Amino acid sequence: MGRAGDLAAAHFNVARLPADVVSAELYTDAGQPNHGVLAEQLDARRSLGDVVLDVFGTDRWLVTGSGRGAEAVVATLVQPGHRVLANEVYVSGRWWIERFGGRVDERLGLMDPGSGDEGFPVPDRCGFDDVAYVQLTLPRAQLGWRAGTPVSLEQVQGVRRWADRHLPGVPLVFDASRLWENAASFGTDAREFVDVADILLLSASKDIGAARGGLIVCRDDHEWSKLNEAARVLEGPNGGLTPDESQALADGLAAVSSGAVGLRQQETELLARGLQSLGVPISSWGCGSLFLDAQAWLPAVSSDQLPAQTLLAVIYLLTGWRGLGTSTDEAGQAPIVRLAVRDVGSTLRQALPEVARLAGQLRSGLRPIPRDRRAPYLQPAEPVDPSSWPPTPRRELSTPATWFVGRSQPGYEPERALTEAWGRLAPGAELRTGNRTIAILHSRLGGVSGVRSKTVIHALTIDEYLQDSAPREGIAVVDVGEPTRWLEAANLLDTPDAIWASTDEGGLLAVRHSSPLAAVLDEASLYTMSARLTPI
Repeated sequence: MGRAGDLAAAHFNVARLPADVVSAELYTDAGQPNHGVLAEQLDARRSLGDVVLDVFGTDRWLVTGSGRGAEAVVATLVQPGHRVLANEVYVSGRWWIERFGGRVDERLGLMDPGSGDEGFPVPDRCGFDDVAYVQLTLPRAQLGWRAGTPVSLEQVQGVRRWADRHLPGVPLVFDASRLWENAASFGTDAREFVDVADILLLSASKDIGAARGGLIVCRDDHEWSKLNEAARVLEGPNGGLTPDESQALADGLAAVSSGAVGLRQQETELLARGLQSLGVPISSWGCGSLFLDAQAWLPAVSSDQLPAQTLLAVIYLLTGWRGLGTSTDEAGQAPIVRLAVRDVGSTLRQALPEVARLAGQLRSGLRPIPRDRRAPYLQPAEPVDPSSWPPTPRRELSTPATWFVGRSQPGYEPERALTEAWGRLAPGAELRTGNRTIAILHSRLGGVSGVRSKTVIHALTIDEYLQDSAPREGIAVVDVGEPTRWLEAANLLDTPDAIWASTDEGGLLAVRHSSPLAAVLDEASLYTMSARLTPI
C-alpha cells in the first residue's frame, strides 16, 4: 500500500501501525546504550549486589521485571486519599499511584522553594498529612515544554532541606532511570545525587541499557519492609529475571557509574543545537531524545486539530519513522513530539530540515473519530481536509477482533494484569481458585469496597475447567500451562473470558473481545504488562 495507505489503514495514528511498516522506532530510547564492551574493560565482572552496594551505598535493594514494575511497587506506599508531591511522575507511574487510590500533585516549580503558586506549597496554606512521598524525576522525561530538562544538585538539595523541615519522616523518592545523564549535564558525580534520596527507582533499559529489568534501592530502612513485601507479591522472585539478565543489569550499572553515558548526552546536545542553527524548531532535548513543539512545526494547523498526532503522521509519511506524541487522553497538555536519537543521529541531522520545511506547508490537521478501543495513545483520526494529504481510500474501523493477545516477560505479568483488571471491574469480587499467586495478588489488587461485588471470579487450570462441567456464573480465566497452547485452547474452550500462561521463559495473556474484562485489560496493559495487547 505504501506509507500513505499504511497510515490510512492505521487511521492516521502511528501507534496503530504494524512494526513491519516502520523504518525506525524512535518513540523511546529504551535499551539503546550498549555498555557491554566498556563493562568488559572494567575490573572482573561483579555481582549485582556488589555493584549496588558500591553505587548506592546500601544492601537494601529489589529487582523488578521492568521499570513499570518498580513504579508499581513504590506506588504501594500510597494509601487511598493520599498524594505524591512531584516535579513530574511519568504516565505509567501516575497510573499506578491512582490505581492505589492516590493522586499526583505536580508542581512545576518544585525545584524552587518559595517561588509562589508554582513552587512548594507553604504550610499555612496546605497541610501535609496526606503526603505519601515526594518524588523527583531526574531529568524531566514526560512530554511537555521542558521535557529533558536536567535537575541540578543544588535544586535537589533544596528539596531535601524543604522536605526535612516540613515533611519529617516522608520519604524523598527519585526516579533515577536517567540519573547518570542528569548528573553528566552538570559534570557532577551521580553519587552526590544518590546521597540525597531515601528511595530510588529506575528502569534498567534507560541509562543502564539492559534489555529489561527494574531496580528499587532503599537507603532508609523505614519503608524497606513495605517495599520488600510489595515486590514479593507483585513481581515474584527476582522480578522474573534470569541470572544472565541480572548480570547484564550489573554490568550496565557498573559501566554508567564509570562515565559511559556522558558521551551520549553530549552527542544529543550537539545534534539539537546543530539542528536549531539550521532553523529546525527543536523545543528541548535530553533523555536520549529530541522534543518538538508540534505547533511550531505546523503553524497553520489549529490546536483543536490534533497537532502532535498530525506531526507524527507527517514524519512517518516522509521518513517511515515512528515517534511518540502527547496523547489525546491528556487534556490540556502541550502538543509535543518525541524522537529518540538512538543510533540514527546523522540521519536525523540530514532529514529533519526538509521535514520541517514540508510540515510548515500543511494547512490543516486531523480530527478524532469515534474510538474503537479505550487503550491510551490509540485515538483514530481522519484528515480535516483530505486534499492536504496523499490520496487514500476512506477506511472504516475494522470489525472487532475475537481476542486481544499479548506476550509477557517471565514473572507475574499475566496474573498481575488479570487481578488488577477484575479489581477495577468488580471490586471486592469473590475469588475461587487454587492458584496461590493469584490469590495473593487478588488480596492486594482485587479491590476492597464497602459493598462487595456479586461477581464471582473463577481462576482455573485447563484440567479443572474441562473436568467441571457445571455452569459458571461470573468471570472465568484459564491457565493453559504453556503459551504455545493458547490457540488450541481458544478453539477447544468456548466460554472462558481469558486464557493465560506464565513460565520461566515468558508467558501470554489472551482475553476474549466479548468479555467484560476486555476493555479494562486493553486500557491497562500498557502499564501492567511489558507489551500492549494486540487485537486478532
